[in-house]
Amino acid sequence: MNIQRGPSTIAKFTMMISIATLAFGIASHSAIAQSAQVPVEIKRTIKQSLKLTRAGLSSDSEKLLRDAIAANPSVSALRLELAFVLSKQRKLIEAYEIAFDIAEKEPKNPRAFSVLGAVLMTAG
Repeated sequence: MNIQRGPSTIAKFTMMISIATLAFGIASHSAIAQSAQVPVEIKRTIKQSLKLTRAGLSSDSEKLLRDAIAANPSVSALRLELAFVLSKQRKLIEAYEIAFDIAEKEPKNPRAFSVLGAVLMTAG
């Protein structure tokens, strides 16, 4: 069996990993937003942030999340959503630090590893 390992093969593999990470991130985002552990107010904030991000208003989404985090600093779902928004803005160092911190403290939080993976993939 002859396996080619050229630039196009590596690019395809990288693309497949990116898609898998994104799919897992979307699925875990839904799971976090629907979790019974997250208060309704926080769920609404995350949903609003997602809408702003999708509309191309990442800076507004970032401000919304930072305000919510100031009021609820212990809610990791808000901090992970902020890391996701920061990665979309290519503020990768801060996004990485937030996601890594949560992944380290909450090793059973799939969203933390999803966002961390997305940040690393974005960084290349």
